[in-house]
Amino acid sequence: MTDEQRGTGQTTRQMLEAPPNAAYVWCNWRLHYPTTLARFLGRTDLKIIPGWAPDVIRALQDHRRIFVIDHAADLPGQVRGIVESFNEQRRRWQ
Repeated sequence: MTDEQRGTGQTTRQMLEAPPNAAYVWCNWRLHYPTTLARFLGRTDLKIIPGWAPDVIRALQDHRRIFVIDHAADLPGQVRGIVESFNEQRRRWQ
């Protein structure tokens, strides 16, 4: 995450706009901040997962969740494409 991305409120907006029970892909492995922020925002329904490709792929097995990728997450393009494709299919099933 760059200094330009800090303190802009983008993560807060993404969490508030996330569908109920979404999986929120954080930008690294340190989950204390996003978990605390989600709790503060009243979004205890969000499942916060680290933004590491194997964790994201593993989490896709939970077919009940839409995935929201944090604006600062640096996922490989292929993984991002898989998540976007999954979300598109999941929205069709709802």
